[in-house]
Amino acid sequence: MAVALDRLIKGIGVPTLPAGWLSFCFRTWLAIVLALAVAFWLELSSADSAAVCVAILAQPLRGQAMSKAVYRMAATILGAAVAVVLCALFPQNRFLLLGGIGLWVAACTAAGTVTRDFRAYGAMLSGYTVAIVGVGVIDDPNNAFISAMSRIAVIAVGVAASTLVNDALRAPDAWQRLTEGLRYQADAVQKLFEDALAGRPIPDDMQCAALANAILQLGGQANFARTELQDGALRAAGARSVIVALLEVLSDSRAIAAAHRAGDLPPDYAARVEAARTDDDALAALAADARTPAEAFLVERTRMAVAQRALIEDGMRSLATGKAPMRRVSLATHADVYAALLNAARVLIAFSLAAGFCILSGLPDSTLLLINVSAMCALSSTNPNPTSFAWGVVIGAPLAVGVGAVVTFFPLTHGSDMVILAMSLLPPVFLGCVLSLIPRTGTIGFIMLVWMFIAISPSNPQSFDLGTFTENGLLLILSSFIVFLSMVFLLPASPRRRIFRLADAIALDLETGAEGDPATLVSRHYDRLAQAWSWMQKRPQTTARRAVFSRMTALAHLGGAIARARRHLATIGPGDRLGGHAEAARQALAQHDPAGMRAAATALLEGGHDAPDVRDDAVGAASGLYGAAALLDANARMLRLTGVLP
Repeated sequence: MAVALDRLIKGIGVPTLPAGWLSFCFRTWLAIVLALAVAFWLELSSADSAAVCVAILAQPLRGQAMSKAVYRMAATILGAAVAVVLCALFPQNRFLLLGGIGLWVAACTAAGTVTRDFRAYGAMLSGYTVAIVGVGVIDDPNNAFISAMSRIAVIAVGVAASTLVNDALRAPDAWQRLTEGLRYQADAVQKLFEDALAGRPIPDDMQCAALANAILQLGGQANFARTELQDGALRAAGARSVIVALLEVLSDSRAIAAAHRAGDLPPDYAARVEAARTDDDALAALAADARTPAEAFLVERTRMAVAQRALIEDGMRSLATGKAPMRRVSLATHADVYAALLNAARVLIAFSLAAGFCILSGLPDSTLLLINVSAMCALSSTNPNPTSFAWGVVIGAPLAVGVGAVVTFFPLTHGSDMVILAMSLLPPVFLGCVLSLIPRTGTIGFIMLVWMFIAISPSNPQSFDLGTFTENGLLLILSSFIVFLSMVFLLPASPRRRIFRLADAIALDLETGAEGDPATLVSRHYDRLAQAWSWMQKRPQTTARRAVFSRMTALAHLGGAIARARRHLATIGPGDRLGGHAEAARQALAQHDPAGMRAAATALLEGGHDAPDVRDDAVGAASGLYGAAALLDANARMLRLTGVLP
């Protein structure tokens, strides 16, 4: 059946759906029906919240759903507790209560902006849970604790229903998809390395950043996979080790390709290094024979890339077997604090506007608007494309209200027992799931799937009050317009400014000489470039903008080259045989002097020939100095114009 539907969809020009989409739709519908049935049986208030919970947790992979469920449950408990505290502090002053709720939502939005994956979702949820609980009892704060416990209960039902259905129907495992993705990216990176070593052209800066972005995205899947198996933490550690190793090989490959383009490499030596790329002993012999900084650079970066391949295989074994990897690393990310503050300010202003409308309108159910505005503004702030998310909200809200009207006033009027309700929900749930799986309509499908239950408000017995339904529907649509206006016109996210701040962070690291663990440096370095690439895709691709991105990339690699040189020089003490040359190299690095770096690199290599015990350190330091000097020469004018160099 799924194959026939896929052919029909492809035949009419609709985007192809991912494998397993029919199973995903069915699991989501079944979990929603189960959650509603249990909520009705337990006579929980706001049973529709259990269905909303399942709709929010709907994910194609089991690990994704489980990971999101964990953060949702923890964030709900935290948010409910904060709501009770705020209601206890301001029981008689609704303005102070609303102010406290708004500030908490804004703070959680800021926290969610600087985190990733479902951790960001958890931060957002803990914020707007306070709004759901606190605003819901604003006229009767004495019931805050009861409202909080009710909220926790319905969320627990939704989480349990989603987890049970995904386990029973064997939803696809995230760690298997993770394994396939890592293997695919490893092959792509290995091909790039072989091309660079042979002197063949490799992808440009934008394409390499896209590859880095695809590799880093697998870090989120590693977090999802750890919830599926008992040894998931070890498997995730293996995956992270592979990701860092792939980024290291990507960096080495780009550096080798740049050395080939510079024309500093003797052809015979480059050919010998390429022939020995699978033999570390032969590469070590070539390193001992390196006579120029360019030769030292080529062989040292090749040895580094070859060493990473062993870490890649070790990490893949850890992912497959659950055994501890050879190393444990973390993926460092770039946190845009300024963007976090802007998002917090936007949410606070939108919350204040919605609160003002609720107070001035005097409508008894207007709190629905305030709750939805706070939730959607918070969620949109963590979306990679906030404007696109805002459009999805403003389109999905009327669709959700329309679907809710059809379900409520047509099939349910002929009988509101559980079987009829389940059958009535089947078509819209499938539609919402399908839309959510298509990238261009993902937000529309998500909003429709979640908000249609708010519009329907399933209850026992079901209400068919047209006036109440119309009022709630209008509030939902109005809240979508407030969200849209807030995201598009109120302190909008500017791709140009985000890219500028990323470039500024890269330059600051270069000025201050950022140091640290190599895995941390390389992952943060490529995370910045991946973010810049992502924001660059939201603007027309002109030659000037591509040139700007290439300069950003060069600046980031320059910082990495200087850090690499310093790490190698740190192994040579002041009292060592090469201590004087190493000190001269450090001074050249501190002064950003390319000529001094080259001179120190040559002196280190010459001195290393007579000191076999420090030969490897000399080659590594000469390699780092050569790479830093080459990048300084290529970007000297830009560095002086921007004030990075005097």
